[in-house]
Amino acid sequence: MLVKLIMKVLSNLFGDNTKINANEIALKDEKNKSKCLDDYLKTLTLFNVKIGENAVKTGYKIGDKDVYVQRFNCGTGPATNSSKNYDTGLSNVTLVNIAGRLAASSDIVWPAIGPGLRIRFNESSGRLYFDNAIENLTGYTIYLDIYFMYK
Repeated sequence: MLVKLIMKVLSNLFGDNTKINANEIALKDEKNKSKCLDDYLKTLTLFNVKIGENAVKTGYKIGDKDVYVQRFNCGTGPATNSSKNYDTGLSNVTLVNIAGRLAASSDIVWPAIGPGLRIRFNESSGRLYFDNAIENLTGYTIYLDIYFMYK
């Protein structure tokens, strides 16, 4: 398992661009304690960052780069078999993770984005692309936390 992971990292470094899962990356906090990136991201809740605020340092680094998080209200979701775009205003960043929620009203927050909603992020332009294949999401608001590093 460890050899496979090392080979995956080396392959990514030298141009294969193999995706590495968040549970395969270890981070160190200010106290020099190691924590799996996936576990760290799970500890951040929807209410740690306010919509409309600038990016916030998470306190973690990948290599020598700080990891930031910024929350976005992306408006209503797309209808079934349709798409929509959202400009975040971020540009030239490296995506670390996207965590999201669907809200039917201000007091009902679903724990995750639905399985039929595909989200893509363009690191150069900062544009989010939503492709919806299953359920009509026009009655829901999409809230996303984007974790990233500046290039």
